[in-house]
Amino acid sequence: MTTIMIGYDLVRKDGMDYTKLEDAIKSLGHWWHCLDSTWLLNTNLSESQVMNHLLNYIGKSDRLLILTPSRPSGTWYGFGEECSRYLTSNLG
Repeated sequence: MTTIMIGYDLVRKDGMDYTKLEDAIKSLGHWWHCLDSTWLLNTNLSESQVMNHLLNYIGKSDRLLILTPSRPSGTWYGFGEECSRYLTSNLG
């Protein structure tokens, strides 16, 4: 499994229901969502496969970034125990 980062900037117009976007992300693997517009996702899917799936749930004016972190670990601040545990287990 690979950890993929998903980030988005949603315009929130045109009557879009973004709960469907969140449900779609959750359906793709084990996820972390401790920042408003950033997700980490453990999945067997490629970045392109995740992108193609999520494009069904955003508007034409929204922005979506999907990448695989290249560093084997990172650093963070201000997250609770559950969020930190996910980061330690999946990025370390």
